[in-house]
Formats: sequence, structure tokens, C-alpha cells
Amino acid sequence: MYSLTQSMQLSIFYGELEEADDPRLDPLVLRQGFCRLFARSMQAGLFLPGLAPAKLRVLFDDQFSEAQRQLLTEWISDEDRWRRLEDKAQEELILCGEYDIGMLTYEEIGYPQRLRTSDAPPPMLFYRGTMPDEEQLDRSLCIVGTRTPEEVFAPATALWAAGELARRGWINISGLALGCDTFGHLASLQAGGLTGAILGNGLGRTPYPPQNMLLAELMIDKGGFLLSESIPSAEVTGTSLILRDRLQGVLGRAVFVIETDLGSGTIFTVDYTLRMDKLVFVWDPTGSGLEQESVLAGNQMLLGRDPVPSWLSLPGKEKSDKIIPVLDGRELISWLDGLAGVTDELKC
Repeated sequence: MYSLTQSMQLSIFYGELEEADDPRLDPLVLRQGFCRLFARSMQAGLFLPGLAPAKLRVLFDDQFSEAQRQLLTEWISDEDRWRRLEDKAQEELILCGEYDIGMLTYEEIGYPQRLRTSDAPPPMLFYRGTMPDEEQLDRSLCIVGTRTPEEVFAPATALWAAGELARRGWINISGLALGCDTFGHLASLQAGGLTGAILGNGLGRTPYPPQNMLLAELMIDKGGFLLSESIPSAEVTGTSLILRDRLQGVLGRAVFVIETDLGSGTIFTVDYTLRMDKLVFVWDPTGSGLEQESVLAGNQMLLGRDPVPSWLSLPGKEKSDKIIPVLDGRELISWLDGLAGVTDELKC
């Protein structure tokens, strides 16, 4: 339905929504709303760029506010905007060639099916390295956590978890962030396993954070990948990092939280994972002496020991049955082996 240039136009449009100058519009909600609108247009067989307001109305549902409807209708029906984006699309396609960036449009076979059928799939994905196929994504775990963990249990836990994944041929998908993500990536490489990162900036820029630039290149050299829904020239933003967290929750088979406070982006990853009805393994600090540390407040909340924020997808104040405490490691190992047919425990 869409040419490569047109798909790139949609991706540019998607990123520019963050610049909408209206105090009523949350850029995160607006951008996710556009992805939902895009998916509905694909299902309806409607070509989105320049679509007339009358036809656009059938694509909106109750999740869109009036302000969102007005802005999206105005922008999408503006043919001059799409002509401008056509020139910008050519520039981004050139960057893809310069930086050896692969592209997957929503309609291509290589576009992950679990993302295509999610609530808010982006129009395009961009990657460097070796993009995992469906079977590999089905054997992937996201090792995530805070950027500021304590320095004893966090790296040791990451090393153990990454080793278990590597021994079973699983991929560790994370976000290249400092702290727990970095521990996980490094541990995966040390164990001889594959690891990939989902970024909040475009792949034509220095990976964010820049401190992990060499790590990112090493991951690619060792058969892993970098993945982004942002166009190659896009800078990182707070919104794009949260959207990155969403992709982790959608693409991974499950998530393993090493350490997280309540303000960490890890909580967003957990939220999206639970919305997809997938398992979240959480390190249980019981007996570590760190039970009261703020860096583990998110762990304690997820384990049902502290109040749950109203925005998190947990049933009331009770711990979700999709959240599995990991105290000595047997819980995660049982699940991994169960999927391989070794045991039926924790099979999901």
C-alpha cells in the first residue's frame, strides 16, 4: 500500500507530532494515538497522507480526545505538509544508506508480528546489525533496570541471568541505558550470547547514551542489533525513551527486572509488558540487606509490598499473577526450561 518513501513520510510525521504546540496535548499520548490511527487505516484500506476529514472520522475511537482529533485531522489532511515531508523522506533514506541502516515497513514480512498486532505499531522500524526473526524474538528476554543501581547485586544478577540466556540460545534485549541495561549487555557478550538494544534516538546519530557508543558497536560486531522506531536523524527525547520502553515490552517474550526505583523508565517497560499479558520476573531483595533502599522501591512495589501507582496495569492493590519473584534464580530457570519442554513449571 505504501512505498518506502511514503512510509518514511509517515515516520517523520510521527516524530514531528512531539512538536505540537498545544498544552492540551501530551506528546506521548498523541504519538501513540497516531500509531493506533495508522493501524486502523491499514485495516480499513485507507491511504493516510492527505486523507479528507470526512474519511478520517471513521478511524477515531473513544480513546482520542477532541484536541487530538482536531490536530491529527488538520495535520493529516494538509497536502502541503506531506509534500514537504517527501523531500525530508529522501534525506532520511540517504542517511540510511550512509549509516548502513536497514528498514522494515509495517507491511513487510520482517516487521515483527507481535508489534504489528499491538495497540500502537509504528509505521517503520530501523535497525543496524542482524534483525532477529520471529523465532528469535520468541526466545528473547529483556534484562532491564535502573540507571543507578547498587554495585554488588545488580552486576552479579545481570551476569547470572545473561549466562542462563546464552546457554539456551536466547537473546537479551535491553535499552543500552547506563546501569542495569549496560550490565546486562556486557554480561551477555561475556557469556558469548546475543544481545540487542532498542534506542530512543535515530540510528544516524551517536547512540544514546554516548558513553555506550563502543558497546553498541561491539554488540553489532558480535551478531546483535540496534533498533529504533525514530527516523535516522532524530534526537533523543523524554517521550522517545518512554516509547522505547514500550517496544521492549512488546518485542520481548518476558522481562526481567534487576533493580528499579519508582522513577525509572523500567516501570514503563513493566507496564507495557503487563498490558501484553506477558510475564515480568523481578529480583526479590529479601535477605540482601537492601530491602529498604530507594533503588529497590520499584521491586518492592511490583512484588506487592508497597502501594501501586494508579497508572500501572496491576489489578487493584494486589500483585499481578504475571509478576514472578526471583529470589534464588530457580524461578526464571524453571520458566526457561519449561518453554523448552524440560519442565511444566511456570509455563506461559
